[in-house]
Amino acid sequence: SVVEHGLYIRSPADMSPEAYGKGRVVVIGDAAHPMRPTGQGLNQAVEDCWALGKALVGASSVKATELKAIQDFRGLRSERLKPIMAYTLAAGEAAYKQNDDETVVRMATGLDTEVMTSQQFSDLLYTKEFESLDGLLQQLQVAA
Repeated sequence: SVVEHGLYIRSPADMSPEAYGKGRVVVIGDAAHPMRPTGQGLNQAVEDCWALGKALVGASSVKATELKAIQDFRGLRSERLKPIMAYTLAAGEAAYKQNDDETVVRMATGLDTEVMTSQQFSDLLYTKEFESLDGLLQQLQVAA
């Protein structure tokens, strides 16, 4: 038998800081930014974890500094995700529908986003520099 299920994909135009939760509740990974299964969901979930850890380093557990750190995390991540989501949506539209019509691919990204070339997408993903985990651990030890 064939089993079918729906696939929820958030539009890049709908990606906002609110997608990451409210107050002290933080949602990450596919819960915050569901996309077509192209591998970027996992990659971006890992980036979410790293960015949230970095944002919370040194913040108190229930004070306003933590909420500010979480708000900053939400803003930074939602802006980073918009072009990645636009590209994966366009790539998925082209791949899953077997459509190489550039107009259809551009429409898949929404009116307020621009499709990137493969090289621009690769640069966006792989030229981002991350602080070493050792540095973050040292900051945590100093803050404790």
